[in-house]
Amino acid sequence: MIDIALFGSRPLSRRCLDILHSSEEINVRVVITHTDEDAGWWEGSLYTHAADLGYTVSNNPEEVLNYDIDYIVSTLYYNIIGEEILNHSNLDSLNLHLAELPRYRGSNVFTHAILNAREDDYWKYGVTLHSMTKEVDAGDIVSRSFIQISEEDTAKSLYKKAEDEAVLLFKDLIHQFETGTVHEEKTPQIEFDGKRYYYERDSIEALTPISNEQLMSYLGSENGQKKLFDLVRALHFPPHDPLEIDLNGDNVFVSAKSFEEIIE
Repeated sequence: MIDIALFGSRPLSRRCLDILHSSEEINVRVVITHTDEDAGWWEGSLYTHAADLGYTVSNNPEEVLNYDIDYIVSTLYYNIIGEEILNHSNLDSLNLHLAELPRYRGSNVFTHAILNAREDDYWKYGVTLHSMTKEVDAGDIVSRSFIQISEEDTAKSLYKKAEDEAVLLFKDLIHQFETGTVHEEKTPQIEFDGKRYYYERDSIEALTPISNEQLMSYLGSENGQKKLFDLVRALHFPPHDPLEIDLNGDNVFVSAKSFEEIIE
């Protein structure tokens, strides 16, 4: 029997818990989450879901130190997990990261992946299971899986596609979790080629609003209009505010659906 501690939030963590719950070879010893998790933009709460399944649930990360744990698994846990806790697992501490590593570390990666896709001519998006280290999103990679970014994707639709792909990746690896071998074949991030980006949590604040002068510059060419639509899509994540523009002195929010009205 493999003992696991799950750290998480949001629907992805609940879906991963259901996969762990369905395994007869895995024992989820404790679930670490946030008591106010249902206050987010998503529906439901890992705290409530885990409790309903009969698991011990805590909002104190140090609670895990009271258990003998083979794997610590993190799925969209809000906070950085400290070294003492990471080193407490017998086999490994793993994070299911909703982006391709080492390409995208940090936050707001869906927004930036859409913004970078055209310039980099890189129209795919990945999800990654990796070891956790003191440095955020820097550990060795266990496995990755990819989806395509379309020219119609918004940050919200890309998020949903990535969540679904992450669930498939987690399911594909469940046997290795059950046998305690999922951590045995890992690749250091330094061995991967390609561009690398790191974004802070406040990285989208500089993207909006845009001035009337910037708007006219975008609208002045076909390529500029494409870039503006990319920006609109990249900031479309309801219920959060979309792109704000200065339209002839009026501040207007522009969603992916209302973009054509601006062009006209």
